[in-house]
Amino acid sequence: TALRWNLDSAMPTATFPKNIFVDFFTAKIEPVGDGATNRTIPLFEELLQEKFDLPADQALADIHGYPMRLSRLEKIGSQWCGEFLKHRIYDPAVKAARGGDPEGLNILDGETLISMACFLYDPGLNCLALERNRLAASTSSIANYLSNNRTDVAVDFSMLLQPDALARISQMNEVRYLTFHLASFRNLGNLDPDARSIGHGLKLAREFDAPSISVKIGMSHQRGSLNVKRVLAAVKDLLNLRKSAEEAVSSLKVCGAEDPEHDPNNVVDLIEDRLTYNEEVRLGHDPAHLY
Repeated sequence: TALRWNLDSAMPTATFPKNIFVDFFTAKIEPVGDGATNRTIPLFEELLQEKFDLPADQALADIHGYPMRLSRLEKIGSQWCGEFLKHRIYDPAVKAARGGDPEGLNILDGETLISMACFLYDPGLNCLALERNRLAASTSSIANYLSNNRTDVAVDFSMLLQPDALARISQMNEVRYLTFHLASFRNLGNLDPDARSIGHGLKLAREFDAPSISVKIGMSHQRGSLNVKRVLAAVKDLLNLRKSAEEAVSSLKVCGAEDPEHDPNNVVDLIEDRLTYNEEVRLGHDPAHLY
């Protein structure tokens, strides 16, 4: 059962609309280092509480070049909700009226522009609902933030898909092509051995200093199928590929059929099939009660 984003805290005096988009992930925490197999693994909510309890001067961590912190954390029933905040210290502070010229904002010494992203975590489902705002927080930046200054655990996230998305691929007896596009990639991550060829492709793109890569692996006009096991492993690997705020798998599709003799080829779009939720809310101007 998908989590429903809790929007009840929107202020009644709100003055302008905003579409909130939410993506869903499972959290994975693994022990690392010496004695990892004998160590007690902290819960995800315990890592959140640990960061929130830090003094203000220790709560900030440099993540992907920007100071970031957990600015709010609250337990409501069995669920945890809160907000990540990122100081955008390198972005110009400018404003403009409609049709007017840009002009600088009066930012005082010690102040910065910030971006915020809300989240809701359900421990029972091990599901993180995260507002889609990569200027504020991505799953990669959250993972780095929660494991920052810790050498005993690593945090990772997996995108949740519609329940039948991967099943439709695994049921294919014939796969005609796999196609994907990545933009501004940096981290090859822990590539699955069955998806090793994707890593070779990304390394080749780096040799040409390419900021993005588009790949189509297919049967062309020949009969037969790609290796279904390797295609499924590659899809999982791309979905779990750790991304920074600038990185994204913007396209990922598989084409094939369960019964090639009788069924037409179907295209499974893994980006369209990710589990998402959106709702329009009206926001106020109090930065402490945006959502």
